[in-house]
Amino acid sequence: MKEDRELNGLIRKVKENRIELEERTIRKAAAYLEGVLEKSSSEKKSLLHNIGTAKILTEMHASPEVITAGLLHNAVRFGADEQSLEKEFGEEVAGLVVSAGNAERILVPKDQARIEKIDAAKKIFYATAKDPKLILIVIAERIDDLKGMGDDPAEVQELRVIEAEQIISPFTEKVGLYPLKSSIDNLVLKYRKPEIFREISSKIEKKERERKTEIEKMRKILEKELQKTKSLIEVIGRAKPISSIYRKMISRNKSFEEIYDIVALRVITETVKDCYEVLSIVQSLWKPIPGEFDDYIVKPKPNGYQSLHTTVIGPGGMPLEIQIRTNKMNDAAEIGVAGHWLYKGIEKEEKFDKKLAWLKQLIDWQRQTPGAGSELKNLELFENTIYALTPKGDVIELPEKATVLDFAFAVHTELGFKCIRAVVNGKPVPLNFELKNGDTVQIFTSQQQKPRTQWLGFVKTSKAKAKIKQRLNIKQAKKTAAKPLRKQVVKTSDKRIRIANCCNPLLGEEIVGFKTTKRKISVHRKSCLQLNSIPAEKLINVEWEHKQGTDYIVELKVTGKDRVGLLKDILNIISSQKANIVSANVKTTQTNMFNCVFEIKLRNLSKLDKIIEGISKMEEVKSVERS
Repeated sequence: MKEDRELNGLIRKVKENRIELEERTIRKAAAYLEGVLEKSSSEKKSLLHNIGTAKILTEMHASPEVITAGLLHNAVRFGADEQSLEKEFGEEVAGLVVSAGNAERILVPKDQARIEKIDAAKKIFYATAKDPKLILIVIAERIDDLKGMGDDPAEVQELRVIEAEQIISPFTEKVGLYPLKSSIDNLVLKYRKPEIFREISSKIEKKERERKTEIEKMRKILEKELQKTKSLIEVIGRAKPISSIYRKMISRNKSFEEIYDIVALRVITETVKDCYEVLSIVQSLWKPIPGEFDDYIVKPKPNGYQSLHTTVIGPGGMPLEIQIRTNKMNDAAEIGVAGHWLYKGIEKEEKFDKKLAWLKQLIDWQRQTPGAGSELKNLELFENTIYALTPKGDVIELPEKATVLDFAFAVHTELGFKCIRAVVNGKPVPLNFELKNGDTVQIFTSQQQKPRTQWLGFVKTSKAKAKIKQRLNIKQAKKTAAKPLRKQVVKTSDKRIRIANCCNPLLGEEIVGFKTTKRKISVHRKSCLQLNSIPAEKLINVEWEHKQGTDYIVELKVTGKDRVGLLKDILNIISSQKANIVSANVKTTQTNMFNCVFEIKLRNLSKLDKIIEGISKMEEVKSVERS
């Protein structure tokens, strides 16, 4: 089977790269994913895709945890849960898989509208980039997606290429992930200009065959001379990426035959001093071409890339580029700052230093690169920002630990006021559920919903807090309290007191009094919309009488889709809060919908809130309203 061959290939690659990832862990992860795919009736193509992603991570010398997470990166989308992943593979792998699933949901284009939202996608990508391990998984997954998209619809292919060339490729260049950038750019060129890609590829193969003997001869001469320095690590012959050659042909307006550095030699040394000694030896062996020397050691590229580049005339007049760098510089060039942080066996303090270096590099890019500021303006070293999505793919920027209610207010104020429940990534959640980067949020509303004082206890954004306070008349209540008026105590037995039917305030809720006549006071909840039409001078500051043991009757209306046992589950939620059910009126429709009206007896507000929250979490429930 192809899956078995590819999995064995991954295991061989892990061993060749001397990565401390046990074969049994790889097979266990593959079997786990296969089980998840079978349950979701998904195709085997996904298993091959995940193995391909893990292979790319292995070539980048990623840590065992990152490779394992890459092998499982879309498991959550197919039904796996975080608890199961953590039990089988550990906390770090589980966390990376969940985060990778969120990033996948954000960045993979689903419709044509995604093209207009490319700037929003960039924001999310750079928020994801704060974690080097996660971003490497995301990029590896995208590369394998590009490799295997031949059978996908044309519009899907086009959108993936747009994402690759406008977001991922520039990022890999700026942070020095050159092998990944080369892979991406080659795949984009192959899609955009297939004939040119095939032509250059064919010419490179031909030139390599023609020059193989001369290049190997030069490599041996150079290696023999450099052995005398006792600092040589290795001399490597390599062909330039097809996309890199094409860019040079365009930028220099030259033909393929006029490009010198189709093939290059790379010399790896121990120290910086050795690099310059090697340069001297190279230029004494062969004549350097004027104007074809770059010292990126003294003046590194913005992404930190360091190396000496010189082009010389070899045997038979053949021009050849030679790159000279230390082993440390070569590692940075191959896998960037992220790669160093990904290595297994680094001490905790050093890992932290490496992560700071990664983040600093992103910030330096922001400062040095024209146009990058708009994408990275919120990327500060210790700033906490998340990006969540509406079901249509619109991006909402929020502070870390923001709740679904903050999300609702960020989309639209009225959406926040009418919000009764939410679904995040397909799962029902309460209003105080804290969002993570990449969550997709669906808000459900009811025209009967009104803002609650308790919301102020968990919302995080200043907009949500301000709008809730404004609607609850909290500022107005403070002004009223500041007047030299005695606070009146509300006694339900007092004949002058009338509990307003429009909002039915309960013991424990914040209340406001309204003088209807000289002798009567109507008591409302502070959130009651009727108060908006009452002049402030007619409102009085009131509070509940502290009387224990008083019971109150509350009416709840619940609507939703009917199922067997639903009424029993609702009644259990009510009973769990020690509330007594006075009456229950249930009606079902021919479309399998239900409408329930419950009268319940309870003594304080906190119990009511817990009942409403518990019923709202039920998947079948559409709305919960208090009469």
